[in-house]
Amino acid sequence: MLRPFLVLSALALLGCIGDSSGGVVDPGESDSDQGLPFETHKDLVFSPGLWMNLYVPKKGTQPFPAVVLIHGGGWSSGTRGDFLPEALHLASNGLVAGTIDYRLAPAHVFPAALQDVKAAIRWLRANADAYSIDASQIAVMGGYEGGHLAAMVGTTEGVAQFEGEENPGYSSAVQAVVAISSQVDLPSLWSGGAGKGVLAIERFLGSSYQEDPALWAIASPISYVSQASAPFLLLHGIEDTEVPFAHAEGMRDALMAAGAHVELFSAQGGDHEFFFSVLWNAPGLEAITDFFTRILK
Repeated sequence: MLRPFLVLSALALLGCIGDSSGGVVDPGESDSDQGLPFETHKDLVFSPGLWMNLYVPKKGTQPFPAVVLIHGGGWSSGTRGDFLPEALHLASNGLVAGTIDYRLAPAHVFPAALQDVKAAIRWLRANADAYSIDASQIAVMGGYEGGHLAAMVGTTEGVAQFEGEENPGYSSAVQAVVAISSQVDLPSLWSGGAGKGVLAIERFLGSSYQEDPALWAIASPISYVSQASAPFLLLHGIEDTEVPFAHAEGMRDALMAAGAHVELFSAQGGDHEFFFSVLWNAPGLEAITDFFTRILK
């Protein structure tokens, strides 16, 4: 995933260094967090075989709201390091930020990944005191397929089949959702002939639309929208040809009709990957930070 110059410059100021492959190394791998505005807690096991990296602000009024960041990658690739720049940005602005791994398709099909995200949320609540977290103010943020999972979390509170087994005494409900260029209506992508996007969905679900159209609807966030849905910020490029802008508009309209809170950040001329471009990354991050600050504090 490419990073624009502004984000790379911010990471350099925070003390991050490049690895041999040209990627960004987590500051938790350096000698200390001295001089950084956050503490780093790496490789926290929140579910068997799954890890979280947690960034906790050093200054501000405790406890802090927390955000779980969910990577994309077609539900079949990616790691918790993919949203590192965004996590550092949020942690530098008074939010605990946790980047997570989740089980990947095709070895693990739906709802495994969703259950993993909910497990991470419950783990944060179970360990809130240890990491200065306000357990009543937890949000999710994701891009692409990670945004799909974030939107599912924000609309499926109390749906038993999606909960999983870790820390069952704690809630997986969230108080805010940010979804970037995200699939919210899977059947419409099949009918729209979205090419490689359809193959990714089939791997994720373990079934084609022709084989099980009901499953595609079951795995769609828009199917669960209600007045009880968490507040949403949707960010989407108007020229997105992989996940059409109509997805964001449809989700916005459904949330508004249900009486839920929703905001839409429309990137004029933006394509599917607009958020990570030089033009849109800074204003996108500003909109996200403002949203979390207003909703969670």
